[in-house]
Amino acid sequence: MKLIINCVIVLMLCSCGKDSLDISAETGVQTWNRELYRVIPSYKYVNNVRITDEPREEFISYDVVKLSAQQALQQQDSLFQTSNGRYLYRFKKVVAHE
Repeated sequence: MKLIINCVIVLMLCSCGKDSLDISAETGVQTWNRELYRVIPSYKYVNNVRITDEPREEFISYDVVKLSAQQALQQQDSLFQTSNGRYLYRFKKVVAHE
């Protein structure tokens, strides 16, 4: 039981460490620059204390996607959690110049 509680705490702390997306009242599909990074070493926390050296992010790939802000956030969370903090997405909204 103690292990499960510690795992939940670690997952919550990891989700707090990512970049936040601008989730405003907009619910429509937007164009995003999505960048994939590998984190070396992966982010690891125990009792709110980082136990690894300062991680660095290594750029892997880049693409342009059309997603809602909520879908972008879900992709960011999903990749980070399933890779145990080894990979992360950075999303930047593409602003159309008028």
